[in-house]
Amino acid sequence: MLISIREKTQGLIAGFIVLVIILVFALWGVSSYFAGDSEKIVASGSDIKIPHSVYRKAYNNIVAKQRGRVPQSVLDSPFYKQQIVERLIQETLLTKYVHESGYRISDKNLGKKIRQQTYFQKENLFNPELYKIALRSSQLSPSQYEEQLRGDLMASQLTSGYISSSFAIDNEINQLLQLGLQERDIEYIEIKPENFKKTITVKKENIQAFYEKNKLNYQTTEKIKIQYITLSANELAKDYKPTLSELKEAYETGTGLITPARRWASHLLVEVARGASKQVEADALKKAKKLAKDIKNGKRFADLAKKYSDDKGSAVNGGDLGEVGNGVMVKEFEAALNEMTKLGAISKPVRTQYGYHLIKLTKYIPEKRKPFKEVKTQLEETVRKQVGEKKFFDASPDFYNIVYEQPDSLKPVADALGLKIKQSAWFSRDGGPGIAAEKKIVAAAYHPDVLEAGRNSEAIEIDDTTLVAVRLLEHKPKQQKPVSDVENEIKNKLKNQLALEKVEELKQKVLSDLKNKNDLKLIAKKYKLSLKTGKRIVRNLSKDVDKRIIDQVFSMKVPKDGKMVIGEVNLGGEGVVIIALKAVRTGDANKAGKAMRTRAQELLYKRNGEGYFQAFVDNLRKQTKVKVFTNNL
Repeated sequence: MLISIREKTQGLIAGFIVLVIILVFALWGVSSYFAGDSEKIVASGSDIKIPHSVYRKAYNNIVAKQRGRVPQSVLDSPFYKQQIVERLIQETLLTKYVHESGYRISDKNLGKKIRQQTYFQKENLFNPELYKIALRSSQLSPSQYEEQLRGDLMASQLTSGYISSSFAIDNEINQLLQLGLQERDIEYIEIKPENFKKTITVKKENIQAFYEKNKLNYQTTEKIKIQYITLSANELAKDYKPTLSELKEAYETGTGLITPARRWASHLLVEVARGASKQVEADALKKAKKLAKDIKNGKRFADLAKKYSDDKGSAVNGGDLGEVGNGVMVKEFEAALNEMTKLGAISKPVRTQYGYHLIKLTKYIPEKRKPFKEVKTQLEETVRKQVGEKKFFDASPDFYNIVYEQPDSLKPVADALGLKIKQSAWFSRDGGPGIAAEKKIVAAAYHPDVLEAGRNSEAIEIDDTTLVAVRLLEHKPKQQKPVSDVENEIKNKLKNQLALEKVEELKQKVLSDLKNKNDLKLIAKKYKLSLKTGKRIVRNLSKDVDKRIIDQVFSMKVPKDGKMVIGEVNLGGEGVVIIALKAVRTGDANKAGKAMRTRAQELLYKRNGEGYFQAFVDNLRKQTKVKVFTNNL
């Protein structure tokens, strides 16, 4: 979160510049670095203490992202683990530095940033419920997340300062443009497997031998059909028609029919640092009460906020926070604000983790209940859902019991609860259409109790109001396919293999001849291959040449003394390409348009700024003595 450097890295020049990517720090919040003394420590130094739980969380997060890309032996290596600790050390130092240097994020800006996060939004609006659910899944409280985000945003201020203060001279910009507009002339030939397939004959005995060696690859897929029965709240109430009295009752009690109250606020913060003494705490409260008294005696809230508020972000606007929605501010602040209904009302000093707040209600729109006629259809659905849920919970114990106690058939539970037994289509262990798209159903259907013993499954909870039980109807085990069924498939596979071998043979001949003749045109004629040319190839601009070829062309050395440089591209099953690079011409920076020049300038600013910032972080680390306890990793 600390540094977002992806934006502005795509376009005409992005392909020919390699940016120095700095460490991305904000994986773990500031609050995570404080733990009890009884916990193992992985690193300790000047005002730094990283507990094992923080390291383990960091390690698990990184490994989860890298698994499959990086060998497990590397992920488990001491070196890799120490690199993770080093990242935590640097993050801690950076967070400590920005806090001590006075970087701050106002509550207003923090709230705005939270509301802008798309994963907290529903229909492009901030949704407090989604916010709470997301934090619960991340095992974070709102205060922990807000503290973490606040620290990340403060650090990003520092990073932005380095990037915005960087510069690039015209000579650097022109060099970059020359590189981006560089032109390369090439000739190339493609050696394709299709050139040889017509002449290749695959013998029957070769097909049989391949089949015998790879029998396991030529089996039918195991499949089953199941019977299943569903107890669903939606199904139980789909035909229910609510009465008028039920609708009226739902209308009176339904909170979802109320447009919530909206509040706008200003605040004045008297900051209290973490771990402050009792005297500092008392002085802060005294100051907050004095300011509250001044406001009561006629002094303007905005003037006092501008002068005295420690939240500098909102202070410049007289403490204005704009609209403050539920779930945005810390709970103490939110609770105090939600008690206020009188326009212009000012709270008593409210203590939060940041200090003492004086809160002023600047605008208030009371909650409003929607008209009955407008929400009648919604009410019918609500009542129907409630009835369905009641029926579901009433019937659930019988469903569980009968399915388990009478495992030889689904008919008893169907008869007892008036449910219908259904049948699936064929499906494999990977699932299938309809009910087999649900992973829990597939797992239950292939369980030995169902597949081998022929019993009912236990009741399967699909969601809070849906239960399913299944039993085997038909089973098609894996079977060996006869060679006659796969003969053509094997024949084509062998043809492709033989053709690719011939491609490799011809490639070696071409490369050998090129060492002596250095003339691709003559060699193409010798082997009856089509010679293609590409003049003035420009990276990211030449769309008529395969990108894989262009990438190889621009990785090749510049020709010297009029002698071509030879390269090759392996296209896998498509064959190979032999390339002769004939000439390289420096790009003309004067031909770059205004947009391209601006783009080059921005990229250089970004690269240079990131370099300065990384040097700053490295220096911060060198100045701090920290011991890493490798035995605790």
